[in-house]
Amino acid sequence: MDAKMYALLDAKRKAIEHFGTYLTSHTTVRNYQLTSDEINTYAAGFLKTDILDEWLETQGDFTTMYVKIRAVIDPQEVARGLEEIKQQVGEESSFAEMTASFREVLVPGEKRPLLNTPEEERPLRRNWKDQQRFELWVKLSVEAGRKQPDLKRLQQLIAEWDKEFGNPRVVEGQLGIALFKHHRIDEAIPLLERSIRALKQEIVNSKLPQNSPPIRLMTWQLAFYHSYLAKCLHRKGNHHQAHRYETIQRKLMKHLGEREFHHPQ
Repeated sequence: MDAKMYALLDAKRKAIEHFGTYLTSHTTVRNYQLTSDEINTYAAGFLKTDILDEWLETQGDFTTMYVKIRAVIDPQEVARGLEEIKQQVGEESSFAEMTASFREVLVPGEKRPLLNTPEEERPLRRNWKDQQRFELWVKLSVEAGRKQPDLKRLQQLIAEWDKEFGNPRVVEGQLGIALFKHHRIDEAIPLLERSIRALKQEIVNSKLPQNSPPIRLMTWQLAFYHSYLAKCLHRKGNHHQAHRYETIQRKLMKHLGEREFHHPQ
């Protein structure tokens, strides 16, 4: 299973890089003067894939898993999404943090893992679950980052998260952000509150280094949830509570701006 998932993620990465090269030449996308990593990261949120074939090849003492996929992406959809991000305050920062994590989390080493190579000798050190998790996180963030997010798609993505990783509350805040944009404030507040508690606990319990890309991304998302919860509370007229969440959000962003930062308490 590990070898198949690594092969699948590697195929997706190659598809994203191929589409990224094409999108770079797309007139609308080119106007944003984005780096290849920025385009690739955003494209990952729109990529749709199907497995067409999978097979094993043996070379000497080693066996390698290969996967053939069909990958589809709509450049016009990507261009529209990028335009929406540029028009919304705060969304560009979310995009930048995802981009900073892209190469660290999604781009593997020079060699793929071999089926009968001991785990400790495999050149690819990252767990495929981490890569899969990041890929789904990007899709959630991209959808929630739209001007008018698709609530049904977000619910489907959260259900997929729950199936693959459990603890869906860490990403329910994305639906809370979307509900805020649809002016459904009373529904957004409890989702954001639950996500803040769940994500905070996830960061505290994590064994990853504090300055690792996944922890940075989760901490940034935690700050983003605080920001949107504050917006909700301002809309409800609870300005005192809103200012408290804004203060926490600023502290989290300060941590992210430092070379070393501590887990939020």
